[in-house]
Amino acid sequence: QQPEESGETPSEEKASTLESFTENTFEKWEDSNPNLEGSIKELQEGQFTVVEAITEKADNGGDIVVSPGNGDDSEFNKVTVTYDENTIVAIQTIKNGGDSYEMSEATADFLSEGHMVKVWGTPSSNGLKATWICIVMVV
Repeated sequence: QQPEESGETPSEEKASTLESFTENTFEKWEDSNPNLEGSIKELQEGQFTVVEAITEKADNGGDIVVSPGNGDDSEFNKVTVTYDENTIVAIQTIKNGGDSYEMSEATADFLSEGHMVKVWGTPSSNGLKATWICIVMVV
């Protein structure tokens, strides 16, 4: 019989690092409203254009997010978002019709046209300089 080795395996270590990242980063995000919510219309290296969604109040007090259907987005604001290697990117996977969600770390490589995003950042001369980008996926 082999003696048991103590210590974490690399996958456990990575999981605890991710857990720490998730807890520390996303608590801050959840406590503040994003500067921008909408869908990615055009994606380029280091920047993308977001068609801003409009948030309205429902009769029951909840929020309704309105974004353009396919095609005509002329009545919606378009905002250029710039990002760099210091921008934190994550994915929020919404499950069970919104009853629960899961956060996971991502990179800018996960961004693609049509994705719904929430962006936190600072206004810049040409739009918004992203500090945090959250890609919203519904499963």
